[in-house]
Amino acid sequence: EYSDLISNDIQELQEGMQAEALAAAAKAEKKNKKSKQDGGKKKKRKKNNGEPTEGEMALGKAQETYSKSKAAAAMKPIFIQPKNLANGCTLKDYQLEGVR
Repeated sequence: EYSDLISNDIQELQEGMQAEALAAAAKAEKKNKKSKQDGGKKKKRKKNNGEPTEGEMALGKAQETYSKSKAAAAMKPIFIQPKNLANGCTLKDYQLEGVR
């Protein structure tokens, strides 16, 4: 009796999964038909005859400003030795960071 109960449960589970698979396949089929009716073509954007857009111009300007500021930051040292140190005495980077 117990094995009949288990086999019935397994059979019901398989039938349920089969029904779900058929429903999913039917839904996918509907979706494919709908896209085929539209022609499946995407709309193309108009080009500006090679001219940059306002966004592209703003991006270029921002990149140029950033590169100039990076170059200027690379020129000056991050930490400067204090002037009130004894002659021949230099602080290491981690010490200078603490002084700052």
